[in-house]
Amino acid sequence: MIYRHLFLGFLLVFLSIASGEETLGGELTGEIRLVPDYYPYRTISDVIVKKGARLIIDAGVEIKLHKNHSFIIEGVLQVKGTKQKPVTFTSYLDEKGDWSLRRSRKPSAGNWQAIRFNSRELSELENCEIKYAQYGIYSTEDSRPLLRNVTFTSCTFPIRVEGSSLPLISSIKCFNSGTSGIILSGHTSRNMTLLPFSITGLPYLISEKDFSVRGGDTLVVPGGTIFKAMGENADFEIIDKAYVDFQGTSQTPIVFTSIHDNSIGGTTGNGTPGPGDWGCIYIYNGRAYLEHCVIKFSQFGISSHQNSSPEINNCIISNNNYPLRINGSSFPVFGKNRFSSNVHDGIFLGGHTEYSDTMPSYEETGLPYFISEKDYSVSEGDTLYVQAGTIFKGVSEDADFEIAKGGAVHFAGTKKKPVVFTSINDNETGGITGNGLPTSNDWGSIYVYGGHAVLENCIVRHSSFGVYANQNSHPLIKNSRFTRCQFPLRVSGVSFPECRFNSFTQNDYNGVFLSGQTSGNAIIPALSKIQIPFLLTDKKYVISKGDTIRVSPGAVFKGLSLSSFFEISQHSLVLFEGTKADPIIFTSFHDNSIGGKTGNGRPEPGQWGNIHFYGGEAVFNFCEFRYADYGLYLYNNSGPEISNCLFQACIYPLVIDGSSYPLLSANRFRDNDNRGILLTGYTALSGTLQAYSTTQLPYILTNKGFTVQRGDSLFAEPGCIVKGKCSGSFFKIEHGATGLFAGEKEKPIVFTSVRDNTIGGKTGKSPSAADWETVMVDGGRGVFEYCQIKYASSGISIAKNGRVNIENCEFSYCDYPLQLHGNARPEFNGVTFTDNIHRGIYLSGRTSGDFTLPSFKETGLPFILPGPFWISRKDTLSVPAGSRFVETADSAGIFAEYTGYAFLKGTLESPVLFKQNGEKTFHAIWNNPDN
Repeated sequence: MIYRHLFLGFLLVFLSIASGEETLGGELTGEIRLVPDYYPYRTISDVIVKKGARLIIDAGVEIKLHKNHSFIIEGVLQVKGTKQKPVTFTSYLDEKGDWSLRRSRKPSAGNWQAIRFNSRELSELENCEIKYAQYGIYSTEDSRPLLRNVTFTSCTFPIRVEGSSLPLISSIKCFNSGTSGIILSGHTSRNMTLLPFSITGLPYLISEKDFSVRGGDTLVVPGGTIFKAMGENADFEIIDKAYVDFQGTSQTPIVFTSIHDNSIGGTTGNGTPGPGDWGCIYIYNGRAYLEHCVIKFSQFGISSHQNSSPEINNCIISNNNYPLRINGSSFPVFGKNRFSSNVHDGIFLGGHTEYSDTMPSYEETGLPYFISEKDYSVSEGDTLYVQAGTIFKGVSEDADFEIAKGGAVHFAGTKKKPVVFTSINDNETGGITGNGLPTSNDWGSIYVYGGHAVLENCIVRHSSFGVYANQNSHPLIKNSRFTRCQFPLRVSGVSFPECRFNSFTQNDYNGVFLSGQTSGNAIIPALSKIQIPFLLTDKKYVISKGDTIRVSPGAVFKGLSLSSFFEISQHSLVLFEGTKADPIIFTSFHDNSIGGKTGNGRPEPGQWGNIHFYGGEAVFNFCEFRYADYGLYLYNNSGPEISNCLFQACIYPLVIDGSSYPLLSANRFRDNDNRGILLTGYTALSGTLQAYSTTQLPYILTNKGFTVQRGDSLFAEPGCIVKGKCSGSFFKIEHGATGLFAGEKEKPIVFTSVRDNTIGGKTGKSPSAADWETVMVDGGRGVFEYCQIKYASSGISIAKNGRVNIENCEFSYCDYPLQLHGNARPEFNGVTFTDNIHRGIYLSGRTSGDFTLPSFKETGLPFILPGPFWISRKDTLSVPAGSRFVETADSAGIFAEYTGYAFLKGTLESPVLFKQNGEKTFHAIWNNPDN
């Protein structure tokens, strides 16, 4: 055949086939010209016009591209069609005359790839038709092809542009394209100006790969330009010191909308447009000027980050999730804008500041600021000034406005224009923003975390903790109102706010939530300083090791639950220095007689926990403790000074656990469920129990008992009173420990039942034998002088070779006045036994060495054997003359194991006597070691 081509270069692949059709493929160099032929040209691979090469396509040429093939222009492409004879790029399936092929397969969008321009040299396409491509024109590498009278038919996308490679469009048309628009992708590499819709006839499409103006580049967007975003992650980015000038006008606004919005820019989507269809105009360390723009159906209309301060004038931002987002210090400059029909008509506030700044007010923005669960933070070294009339709304219970360590915020409200913090569901202020009813706990707090804050003429509503002070921060709060919050204030550690002329109304808990642990010395202010009481919760408040805390006169603390504690740690010091006129008060949340109305219930004993000493030191002077479980709980060697204090309506006013020996003086006790000091636990050092005349209360034992441990000595002052509460109550002196109960004739030490009202005040009613268990000397040393022991199961119980001196003591109304176990041998002098149920000494156990029982002459009491008393192997039991035994069971008696020996030293005048329970007479045994 005859070739109708002019070769000025070299074509790597240019073949002729038997049918007469000509094929294209491979790399083209030099200058090549394609002229019309009877048959179309067909591609067998990508056609690459190399750098320096020129491909000229004359009018009337038709080129059919196979699947995934492209024209790649690294040099120059000149398409010289005419209106009568356009140049056509189409699909290999576009076979008008081949009826068999048409019946089997039809051409469709995306049958081939694109005419891709990768060259800065000027290419021209005139009177050209591009059909069935993925991207009709794909412009990259700063290429700028000229398109004049180009028609796109049934392409997936007519044009795709990367970065600054915008074609020079004179006139284009689109028919039946999948999505009629110009895809913008990549990032700019130079300054450029976009073409408006009036020239392109197509909107710009932003894909989920985003489009970025960056690196100091300037982009000018003329009025009438239309952008449509193609997915929820699609953003128009202005970053890294770039600048975009959106030059809309009132007649030709610039529009950003969803791909599904067919009301403008042609039909591009099949769905219904809605909020969140696309991302945002994302400005990150860039600048933007927006004039007469319309922004619709985005997640965040404009998102300003990293020192960006876009100017927004005369814009309409509607039907978005949020019209604006601000991250850090990137506050826009606002003109006359309109915001309507957004899901949340407010400015989403997040991130942290990067420098000091002034926040635009509600008058400027026309919108409230939304605080999300991602919080908003003022950073170290930054100062934020919040103008009068500014409105903040929290979107969830985890949303906080945070002032970090070293940061500072001045909320400068006025009486007429307060700064307002409220819930997103509060539609009374800042427009309609929520669908629900606002409640307390709708959002978090103004969280002052080591920073400095001044709140002046502020209103705080519907928060968990209105202002939360932490990390040694001390916010100044004045002329502000806290209402409908869960807690209006929260203090952690020693971060006490300075409050002046504030009001607190209709909060769930009208007080200062006190929690955390101290981290330095501090003064806890009085009620008159903070205006509401401190509230103790189940989080407890801890005075840390080594800290000294002074509590001001007039301070009021209220406990919310049985788990509410005020804890004083080991080696700390707390000075509760109340006065007669201004006592320091600890009471129930429901006690409305002091500190304002805080609860709706009736105050009762046990409504809160206690002040828990864990080895610390404290001075209490003129304090009141009301409605506690245990007013003061002393543990781990605590020894506070407690004077001029009132304990009222507590379950126990005081608890001593172990070696905690308070110094009590001039205190008062009223209406407590248990009128006594609960004595429990194990000692860890020696100490003294004060006399009743000093404590004004008896000590009370429960079934947990009180134990003096090995190595410790416990001294009870004359006049000390101990009362057992139940049958299991005991006072134990372990092996190696010493108990010194040195009463005086006029001031005996008394162990009795809690029901015994004859001494130690009214604590119960109707005492009886065995109301409590015993004073147990369990191998230790006990000295009892001028003691009274009443209503016990066994008055004094001695075991494990315990050494006991009992002198001038009285045992009365006990089940058994004494119990000896094993080798226990007390020494008696001047002891009396009256009105005990069993007038005898309970004897049990077995010997653990040679042993002599005390004589009847010493005790005046028989031994009562409830069972066998065993003489162990090689042991000798000596029974003095005149001893008497009463066997209360068939199994009772004295039994010697093999090599054990019993020596009963009876005489004719003073025999050893035995009788069984129920017998009227004793059986005499004297000087008969064989019996």
